[in-house]
Amino acid sequence: MKTLASLFLTLIFCTSCAPVEQASSLDVTTSLGIVGGEFPDPAFPGYASIVKIQKFNRMHCTGTLIGSRLVLTAAHCLQNSVTTDFEIVFPSALKKITRLVVAQKAHPEFRRKTLVEDGVGRNGSSGDLALMLLDEDAPASAKVAKLPDQALPIDKDFMLRVYGYGTTGLNNKDGDALRTTEVTGRVEALTPTKISIDQRSGKGLCKGDSGGPIFAFENNQVILVGVTSGADRWLLKDGVLVGDVCRYFSVSTQVGSYLDWIATTSVELK
Repeated sequence: MKTLASLFLTLIFCTSCAPVEQASSLDVTTSLGIVGGEFPDPAFPGYASIVKIQKFNRMHCTGTLIGSRLVLTAAHCLQNSVTTDFEIVFPSALKKITRLVVAQKAHPEFRRKTLVEDGVGRNGSSGDLALMLLDEDAPASAKVAKLPDQALPIDKDFMLRVYGYGTTGLNNKDGDALRTTEVTGRVEALTPTKISIDQRSGKGLCKGDSGGPIFAFENNQVILVGVTSGADRWLLKDGVLVGDVCRYFSVSTQVGSYLDWIATTSVELK
């Protein structure tokens, strides 16, 4: 851990994202990932739509297939990168099958922002979504995730399944393996385009899971309702992170809040 040089810090869940302002950020860029998770069975809901996003042949972020050549992920996963940096890996295939990225676009509203007040850090980012276009169709083993018809309502708890390629805690080095767990998520009135997950019970998301899917279950269907963004509501004492940032809260971007942008951008990229 490093001390906080100002009241601005960067806590996101990709494995190699650089801080926005290095002189004034808390560096927590060690490998992190799904907390309290298990290795998924291929029969698990949503498994076949998950992809691993590699940058320079190293684990970088997680993503979800939403079209035969389209991957939905977090906008911050694209920062300081060009399309040729990336390679997409499909865990649903029996052998390693990859695709290249030929076009990508982040949501225009995306801003990476973190606020600190009264010793609590808050994730102030917005529009943390991006689309990647693949050089060819995904393999037959992969399945396109179903998008929601609308955003989740506020002030209601939802049982969710999350997936990601990170490790299991702040100081652990067991990443680059897909894990999953079930969590309870909630959309709060102050942040209606985000899903908040309380991870204090020991289950949730961490770095390496950035861009990964948040699935809900509706009428016996698995719906992609969120995309992992980053940590939230972590404690600081004298400018130093207290404990494991992945044992506080996390936030994910509501897919249903950005359906128009996803539809329009999908056409533009093709």
